[in-house]
Amino acid sequence: MCGIAGMIGRRASEATVRTMTDRIAHRGPDGEGVFAVPGVVLGHRRLSIIDLSDAGSQPMRSADDRYTIVFNGEIYNYKELRAELAGYPFHSQTDTEVILAAWERWGQKALDRFLGMFAFAIHDAHDGSVTLVRDRLGIKPLYYAEWEGNILFASEIKAILAAGYPAREHAPAIAQYLIWGYYDHGPETFFSGIRAVPQGGIMTIGPSGSAVRRWWVLPERVQAVTGLADAENVDAFLALFADSMRMHLRSDVPIGLTLSSGVDSMSMFYQLRRSAALPQLQAFSMGFAEPEMDETVDIAAAAAREGLPMHRVEIVPADFQAYLEKTVDALDQPFGGLSTIGYMKLMERTRAEGVTVLLEGQGVDEMLGGYRYFFGPLYREYLHHGDFRRIGAELRRLAPGLAPWRILRALRLMMRDARESRAPVFQDGSPFLRPKCLRPEWVARMRRDITVPSFDRPFSSDLTNSLYRDTTATKLPRVLRFNDHASMAYGRELRVPYLDHRIVELAFSLEDRWKIERGVTKVMLREAMRGIVPEEFRTRQKRPQSSPQTIWFKAQLRDFVAAELAHPRMRRLSMIDVERTQASFRSFVDDPRDNNSFFFWQLINLARWNERFLT
Repeated sequence: MCGIAGMIGRRASEATVRTMTDRIAHRGPDGEGVFAVPGVVLGHRRLSIIDLSDAGSQPMRSADDRYTIVFNGEIYNYKELRAELAGYPFHSQTDTEVILAAWERWGQKALDRFLGMFAFAIHDAHDGSVTLVRDRLGIKPLYYAEWEGNILFASEIKAILAAGYPAREHAPAIAQYLIWGYYDHGPETFFSGIRAVPQGGIMTIGPSGSAVRRWWVLPERVQAVTGLADAENVDAFLALFADSMRMHLRSDVPIGLTLSSGVDSMSMFYQLRRSAALPQLQAFSMGFAEPEMDETVDIAAAAAREGLPMHRVEIVPADFQAYLEKTVDALDQPFGGLSTIGYMKLMERTRAEGVTVLLEGQGVDEMLGGYRYFFGPLYREYLHHGDFRRIGAELRRLAPGLAPWRILRALRLMMRDARESRAPVFQDGSPFLRPKCLRPEWVARMRRDITVPSFDRPFSSDLTNSLYRDTTATKLPRVLRFNDHASMAYGRELRVPYLDHRIVELAFSLEDRWKIERGVTKVMLREAMRGIVPEEFRTRQKRPQSSPQTIWFKAQLRDFVAAELAHPRMRRLSMIDVERTQASFRSFVDDPRDNNSFFFWQLINLARWNERFLT
């Protein structure tokens, strides 16, 4: 895990690239290096994970000196690939050198052999080209911009800005964020002219120009599973999960895991117990003083039973203010609020405990339908096919003993949920966003000029299309950015075993009933963990509210939020009606039914971002 940067073009400068890598030194505190030839400069900051010796330093050249790479990430099956590449004169034990050897042997076809998370740049001395590559799910970030006839690229946007690229707002991104609640749903960023290499993307830069294409597209890799018995489906999922967990433990530095009490996290915990890996690890969990939102008691008890060292990090209202400025700087673009700020404190604690690598259970909710709003498209699918038997089963499961009139009322609610699920801004169970504090003329202009983002629907199932949207566009990409930037701000490597592409492809090949059935979410994972995870965790449903942000905004942080909304930086945003915003906040504080704190966080975050990066 590292930070990479580079400059390609006639003005490519080693001094400029060193400035870029200095700006992201937090991503790689263990070493630095630069490769420079006329027209190409590649820079690297190293966080040593595999082969801690100087043999793992980057930039790294292939044995024949044709290829030079700067690499951020992990290739988890590097040992298996190394065996396939017998005969290559390896000089290190790193996965980086395995990429070079594979590229020399198979070219770009090597990408299909890699299991892992990665963003890298490879220079080819034969034709002078540079190839930028990003992993299938976009776990590792990679941004680029064209500037005065050159191309800049880096792991974080701040490095591109450090090169001198002018920081200007990208109005469509801001409008989509404020009006519809979108961010990280495509290659565009909040900065004009700075784009992300697409997830599963490859960008080739040569004398004749540059081109971007996708080397991995999920629907093209998914083949519907047919003819398998239920037990075979479960066995296939469990085998892939176990193999992914095994590979994700490969490290030459201490490993820990972040825990919640949900089935995703605890499945990792008990799979590690099953493989006898727990004694090597430490666990970290984020908790709150509010008991209804604190999961750490159950987690601590489970860890204690297994002799696993457990570190509880309590997030308190003062942390919101203490970590806000650092989080805004670390994230580069607007982010989700209290959870991300708390995550910064969690990463700070892992560094203090000397743990460099962390395993985390991201991705299951998006792949297997972990959120309540996924019930909508599932019910719509039932209604579309006239499957009233399943509708009845859902009602009996969710509300046993209902009178007929109540069943009809429940059916109407199901149909309403189905309609609402078409609007992907309904995220994480939070209320719809309210643009009433934005200037009407700005909203009217933006609604006229900027349309609601549309999303591909490549699958025949409404539910699977909704999962695909969240996995590739609206939900998972933003979480991956939040967590990558927050963890790397403290030089910690975050690994996500569920996002092994083999698991993702299998999940999207399954029928709807393996995702949600009779009111139960994430059916496949729960079935695979039967007999492995204790029932108290295996059957536990997702908490409807995971952070006390709304509570704190109304109470402990009320004065802080009011001051932020009245700050001069807020008036520098021409789209905000400050007086109406302040009146709306007072109403929010006084109304116990109003729980839309995210709306006020949007405005605070945008003003802070604007002040930090654009003024």
